[in-house]
Amino acid sequence: MPKTRALEGLRSPSIPARKANTPRINYSMVSHSTPILTTPEPEKKRVFMKLLWGQSPKNRTKSEGELTPRQAACYNAGVIIDFHTHIVPPEIKERRHDLALRDQCFRDLFADPKARLATAEDLIESMDHDGIDISVVLNFGWASADLCRETNDYIMESVSRYPERIVGFCSVQPNSKDAVSEIERCARGGIRGIGEMMPDIQGFDLGNKTLMSPIIEAAKETNMCILTHS
Repeated sequence: MPKTRALEGLRSPSIPARKANTPRINYSMVSHSTPILTTPEPEKKRVFMKLLWGQSPKNRTKSEGELTPRQAACYNAGVIIDFHTHIVPPEIKERRHDLALRDQCFRDLFADPKARLATAEDLIESMDHDGIDISVVLNFGWASADLCRETNDYIMESVSRYPERIVGFCSVQPNSKDAVSEIERCARGGIRGIGEMMPDIQGFDLGNKTLMSPIIEAAKETNMCILTHS
């Protein structure tokens, strides 16, 4: 079943209604990153056909009014999902300088005072403004296991506050002896995946079976997917 359709039941009644003639872009995984511009009929089908096949009729496998099963799966305007977002606890904003000194990942991303740090409330406000139904919140590949745990706590708290709007991922430091137990703890807290994992910053090798096998097994046991940064 296409992922967007599987999540249609999560749509919140609190999501602000869009204006009738306002287009929207769906970057769902189902469409393989093909943006689907949803507009009122009769323009909807024409725009979709153009985006999917381009200008040339010879690229079409069926007539103008028909879709193959794969194309029909892409044509889903039910839910808009932003699959890659990040949030941090509000107090981290106040500790920017200290964390930049302690953690390479934080330093690379947020040492510049102009780099924006968003809280869960910032994310929800942005989603409401831009018509996003659900956001998948990824954690960062922090070098520090303590920072992984602290931000995991915040993501779990945010998921519990906005269960119909946020899907959470956790972060672990694979070199930590507590990596597996942290995955299990986060699974109990409603987390759906592990990521982002950053081998270059976190100092581990994805090909190291001794290190990675317990993490992979924990992910399988908790039914989590794993997302790596490349």
